[in-house]
Amino acid sequence: MVPSPPAVYFPALDKCLARELPLLSWESAYKAVIALDSLTSSPTLDAFFQDPTVLSILGAPLTPFQPPTSQSKTDFETRTAAINALPSESGQYDINQIKEDALWLSKEANIQETDALRIVLVEWQQRSASRMLAEWSQDERLGIQNAAANAHFRQSINPTPEPDQKSVFDTQQQRRP
Repeated sequence: MVPSPPAVYFPALDKCLARELPLLSWESAYKAVIALDSLTSSPTLDAFFQDPTVLSILGAPLTPFQPPTSQSKTDFETRTAAINALPSESGQYDINQIKEDALWLSKEANIQETDALRIVLVEWQQRSASRMLAEWSQDERLGIQNAAANAHFRQSINPTPEPDQKSVFDTQQQRRP
């Protein structure tokens, strides 16, 4: 029997959590496709767009996500079982928080649990980059202003306090409005 090809759209959970296989978001795939010229090829994009799940989603663009079923719940439990997703020893992630967020999203959006899990993981994997690109928090701005010796430099660092947007997804309330 021919082994099935590895899943590109949603690989093994332990590989995603270890950041060995980053999930490709639809936004990233779109941006990569429009950035390619006609003479260039991307093995990553080729594999992504040949994945059976991606082909299925593209085949039904108006209903990309199906409502939850008992089978989807079983698939979710299997994928997130302890043997497939060990708790992080380094504290990089909390598998229970990820599971809870996925179940909440599944319920709120009426989508299958594994689809919600993938969405939560994409957000989790991109969270540190989002933080790096976010504006400075009020505490960071004040700290820099206090450390700056030059009065002109102090004024160039937005002295007006703004809401802290750096930790947008740090709490459950922020992740689930």
